[in-house]
Amino acid sequence: SKGGQIHSSLISAVDQLKNYKNRSVSIEALTQDVPPKLEIGNKSMLLVPLFLLPGTHVCSDVPKIFNRFKENGKNIKLFPFLGSFHPWLSLIGNWISNQSFFDKPALIHHPVSSKTSSVFLKSLQNVLEIPLYSWSRWNQDILCSDKNYFPIPYFLTPNKNVEIYSKGKQLKSLLEIEMIHQGLVNILGGLP
Repeated sequence: SKGGQIHSSLISAVDQLKNYKNRSVSIEALTQDVPPKLEIGNKSMLLVPLFLLPGTHVCSDVPKIFNRFKENGKNIKLFPFLGSFHPWLSLIGNWISNQSFFDKPALIHHPVSSKTSSVFLKSLQNVLEIPLYSWSRWNQDILCSDKNYFPIPYFLTPNKNVEIYSKGKQLKSLLEIEMIHQGLVNILGGLP
């Protein structure tokens, strides 16, 4: 989020997590000018990157955050990014398979440029068994095709820079879906 603003759906999930097991939970936007100061004393921390693809944020920014906490003497463990976590993939797969209005679903994702991301997307396509498109390719291909896929945005929160052209019902993000929102809270709440 630009300017360190965090979408309300993520704030809601954090609030739910705080009550889940009476835990200390905080969220940090990569675009914040000054990261929030966490007062946790000697408690251990678990850093959970809420990213769905292994792009620059996962491969570069998250390790910097991890190192910042480590250098400040925090007892911290780094969890794999959300999009690679099996319970998350199961949640998405179950939701897709339970939707009767999805004759031909397609997952629409942020464009990627690294080999790591491309390999991950191929694996994701195999796991979910549906086609994947970058949003730029989707918007180019869909206008001149009759594939009639239903686009599912692979974004946790709405991206105001993205328009996914669709016929009829349209989703803007995964966290607007109650099953996904609550599933994320349950997944994160179940972590050690």
